[in-house]
Amino acid sequence: MNKIHTILILLIISQTSIFGGGQAVAAELVENDPLVYLAILPILSDVQDIDLPDSLHIVIAEVIGESEILSPVDQSKVDSFMDRWTQENGQGCIAVSCMNSIGRELEVGLVISCAMQQIRNKVAVEIRAVDVGKQQLIAHYREEFTTGGMKYETMLQEASLRLLDYLLLPPAMIYVDTDPPNSRIEINNEPAGIAPLSLALPTGHEYTFKAVRQGYENKIEKIYFEPGDSVYVKLKMSEVQELPKNPVSIRLMASGGLPFNHSSSNIDTRLALGDGHSYGFAAAFGETWRFKIGTFSYTNISDGLDAKVWRDYGAVGVPEISAQSFHSSLIYSRYNPGLSGFIGAGMGTIRQSIRVELEGGEKQEKKSDYLVGLMMHAGVELGFTRSFAMQFEILHTRLFSDNYSATFSEDATPEEIAEVEFWNETFRSFTYLTVFRLNILYRI
Repeated sequence: MNKIHTILILLIISQTSIFGGGQAVAAELVENDPLVYLAILPILSDVQDIDLPDSLHIVIAEVIGESEILSPVDQSKVDSFMDRWTQENGQGCIAVSCMNSIGRELEVGLVISCAMQQIRNKVAVEIRAVDVGKQQLIAHYREEFTTGGMKYETMLQEASLRLLDYLLLPPAMIYVDTDPPNSRIEINNEPAGIAPLSLALPTGHEYTFKAVRQGYENKIEKIYFEPGDSVYVKLKMSEVQELPKNPVSIRLMASGGLPFNHSSSNIDTRLALGDGHSYGFAAAFGETWRFKIGTFSYTNISDGLDAKVWRDYGAVGVPEISAQSFHSSLIYSRYNPGLSGFIGAGMGTIRQSIRVELEGGEKQEKKSDYLVGLMMHAGVELGFTRSFAMQFEILHTRLFSDNYSATFSEDATPEEIAEVEFWNETFRSFTYLTVFRLNILYRI
């Protein structure tokens, strides 16, 4: 931030207790001193192209003065002190620890700071109030104002009025405890102490309570307090469920799914589901790295085959293709009890089968030998309990070769040539397949 004359407000008060039994902050102070003095100081700011006139001092002074409790002090005395502070520390003050330090130096009980910050086309105005004796943040107001058409005087006036509400309204009496006990408490991301705590907080806005303890998940609760509220806040934390570094487990899974149509199974055209089905079973061993063995069946139609090939052979309709596979793969997954992704690859043996119906009702079927192919897996796993989970998986298989290759003699008839070309072309087109499937897992 560059140093320009924005606003830092210090409320200078004779040493006294800030919190009282259900009374407003300023109301209790009046019991000891009918007048509280206010000073306006320069602060660091990054607001661009801003010219803050001296009248801003009057704007804030008039707002605060309406309370008939707060009154500006000698400005030259405050400016002189803050000049020395900035020279020694190299910056202005907005943090709670810094405000406490200044309060002790000035021997005051309450410090209020205000800063303005440029955020795109808005200006954020933030005001804080700190009890120096207890070193606690007792009021915090922040609002972002759109710069277009709004004067900076108006922004500060609205922020000052809201701060007065926090100080003059009866506070909420809060008792904060945790389970397990003696956990660290933060309020609006500021340290508040160790539970249990009894606090009096300004009302009229929402607070964020957070309980923090090593070995437990942070517990966060947001609460809005009305004037005069008396509230018991209990923050119950859950132990962090950490898995062993190298857990050994077995997952048994049953699979069912739909194949992509064969013309898109090569994943080089627009994907679409086919007309067949796929079922399978598998077992996986391990957690982050899993060794998986299994089998699956596949049924689809060869819609990627040139229609002229099967029509010349006299087939009625598109040939039906199926496969049986046995495979082993290595799967990587960053396991957690909720949602996690996985990816893997392996090898498998696949036996192809092609069935076709000819004119006249005759049905023919040919099968290949078991061929070796590459298996690729990708998907997400959703855990319901430690034992049961569900996976959505894309399985892609690609054969390394095609061993079905028939030939015909030189004196072969056109029908014999059409038959050889049909079976060769159909098996040649059936060297890859893709399946979208649902896996149900049971973890031992």
